[in-house]
Amino acid sequence: MPPQDPSLPVEEHPELEPETLAALLLRMFEFSPVAMLISTTGPEAHRYLKANKAFLELSGFSWEEIAGQDMTAAGPAIDSPARNRRLRLLDEQGGYRLEEVEIKHASGRIVHTLVSSQRSMINGLTYDFDVLLDVSDLVALQKEREQQLASAARTDGLTGLPNRMAFDLKLAERLAAAGTDTRVALAFIDLNRFKPINDRYGHSIGDEVLRELAARLLQNCEQDEVAARIGGDEFAIILNLPAGETSSLAARLGGIAAAVFRPIAIAEGTLLQVGAAIGVGIQTRAHDREADLLQLADRQMYIAKATGEPVCIRMATTDEAG
Repeated sequence: MPPQDPSLPVEEHPELEPETLAALLLRMFEFSPVAMLISTTGPEAHRYLKANKAFLELSGFSWEEIAGQDMTAAGPAIDSPARNRRLRLLDEQGGYRLEEVEIKHASGRIVHTLVSSQRSMINGLTYDFDVLLDVSDLVALQKEREQQLASAARTDGLTGLPNRMAFDLKLAERLAAAGTDTRVALAFIDLNRFKPINDRYGHSIGDEVLRELAARLLQNCEQDEVAARIGGDEFAIILNLPAGETSSLAARLGGIAAAVFRPIAIAEGTLLQVGAAIGVGIQTRAHDREADLLQLADRQMYIAKATGEPVCIRMATTDEAG
């Protein structure tokens, strides 16, 4: 057949014969960069009927592995309530568009796709035509951004330590996980001599001091200890300790305090000395909750503050608090 003259008006082009149209659509199906699948639905199974190259590349399966197979027994389809819901949409509405669908690659990894499907009845047989768009990269990027936002929401912007929200969540988590062999201790740290530094040297130097103290605190805490900045010049540490063992806690916190509250050098060799009132609440009862420790540690911190000592640690157990 000689090629048609593209300069002819549209109405003068002859209509495509059904056979020609079918051949063109088959070539489009086979060579499309978009994954496409044709399946047939019967009373007993939903079977793979034809898949293009893009679908096989997306799924990692060869055609020999899935040809004619039940879709719930072979190939990338995942049998789930979500899949059953999509099948009901095909039964009731004849199709759906851009549904979020997870398929299982031959390697076992999950591939995130958007699927549009259309059901057709031809010569008494039911066929489903699926178009799949791979959105795995977009999903991964979205999850990464969500994690970044979640992390930012729980991180103190100045020091990089966990903030009050993260501290509250971690304290609740530690108390819930405490068993018969472990208990939780909470240390409130309220800085001494910090306000005069802010007033004399300005907030930029004050911020520098806070960052340095936070770095020292983080450096001197063990991996299972949580250091957080919970307010302007207030920090906190969550510690685990063996049930009934409190004697080592004073030495542990004393060591942290000695390492953290050393002089801080600023511009021109000036040394700044910051101290702290540290109040510690120790869980001794299995039913102790966050409010119990928070109130106890806060009360002990004020007792430490009242001594006037540059660095003072005061501790009490929830048993002692009554």
